[in-house]
Amino acid sequence: MCEEPAALPSGDGRGTVAGMETEVKDPPIVEKTKELCATLLAQPEVADMLADINAFLAKEELRSRYDVLTMQGEALAQRQQLGLEITPEEYEKFEKERDEWLSHELSQKFLDAQKRMQALQDQLHQYVSKTFELGRVPESFEIDTCCNDCDCGG
Repeated sequence: MCEEPAALPSGDGRGTVAGMETEVKDPPIVEKTKELCATLLAQPEVADMLADINAFLAKEELRSRYDVLTMQGEALAQRQQLGLEITPEEYEKFEKERDEWLSHELSQKFLDAQKRMQALQDQLHQYVSKTFELGRVPESFEIDTCCNDCDCGG
């Protein structure tokens, strides 16, 4: 007895079986995840974060300087970890370039948006992780609402 070939997804929620198109339904967990994503995108604060990030990314000069500063910072950190000397001049040059980059409002908004987006991602991750840990949906008080980088004292 021959089995029908499995549906092959085409990336648009549709598939083909023996040359005919069929609808491939996402598993419930994927459907709910998509609903969560749509809910996130509908939030004004998420739209603001994305707008700030995209405005920054549209400025090639600021983006390029950010990439260079990131590489320079990583190189200095690596040298420090290896016990190599970083001269005061090197450090001052890096600080001056970083301060100049930070003097742009778009740079500040970009960093703030990244931080807020990371905090939101962390919170979502905490809920999912705590759900697996507890075997039920966690209550808000069971979630650590303090991030590691904040000044809230938690």
